[in-house]
Amino acid sequence: MPHILWRKLKLIIGEFVFVWIFLVFLAGEIKAVDFIISNPVVKDTEISVDVEISGAKANSCPENTCYLLGAISSTSYTRYFGFTQRNDGGWTAYTSSAETDFIKSNFYKIEIIEEAWTGAVKMKFNWDDPDYKGPGEYKIKINRYTGNSKNSAQSSNELLINLSVATPTPSPTATPTSTPFPTPESTGEASSFPTLKPTFTPTDKPTIRATYRPTPVPATNEGAILGIRETSSPSASFEPLSEEKRNISLVPLGFMGMGAGFLGVSSYPFLKKRLRKYNEKHV
Repeated sequence: MPHILWRKLKLIIGEFVFVWIFLVFLAGEIKAVDFIISNPVVKDTEISVDVEISGAKANSCPENTCYLLGAISSTSYTRYFGFTQRNDGGWTAYTSSAETDFIKSNFYKIEIIEEAWTGAVKMKFNWDDPDYKGPGEYKIKINRYTGNSKNSAQSSNELLINLSVATPTPSPTATPTSTPFPTPESTGEASSFPTLKPTFTPTDKPTIRATYRPTPVPATNEGAILGIRETSSPSASFEPLSEEKRNISLVPLGFMGMGAGFLGVSSYPFLKKRLRKYNEKHV
């Protein structure tokens, strides 16, 4: 029975010693690396800060290599943003955790010499970042990564800086309005675009006109005495009128022709009588 209790007691003591040694080692690791930033310089959206690391042993920076990533946050709440310049001049956005391969390829790499490193780290921010609230006071810090873990191994002290980059206020966009065009008023005149209508050109047509001409007939005994013989009837002939004659009304011409015929018929007895006396006198 006493042997069993002694074994349990040794197990408890062993576990206690192991935990104590682990805590002492961890505390020694945390206190061993001094990680300090100072002298921030702000120019527009870029920030430069001096970094000093000392006491970095082989277990703090494996193969004497560590990786740094900066962070910016407002003093009113803790939400980090910003970019850190890489060794090749590019920029890497802040992230709380990342794969080890990504850390080694995109974070700022430092070489530890005699357990120390001193240099400048550049950060910047975008004015349109949702976590940037305009001009005011902000906090900055830098995290150190070993490259063997997704999470940071240590954070530096925090510094207060003033950022003065104003966020542009969007100007209202004028809404285009349609410009009314004046409606042409009716003037009673023809439109400027008249409708074309076909024009018909009249074709010349022959106009029938009756002309009265005496028709000679063979002489008879009576004609020998009279010397002339009246025409039996007028003969009609047709000829086309010229453009000028076509414009004269046919009604007056008809009356004139009828008057001439009437005079000829009425003077026939008188002329016949005079001719007969003339023939008798000279027989």
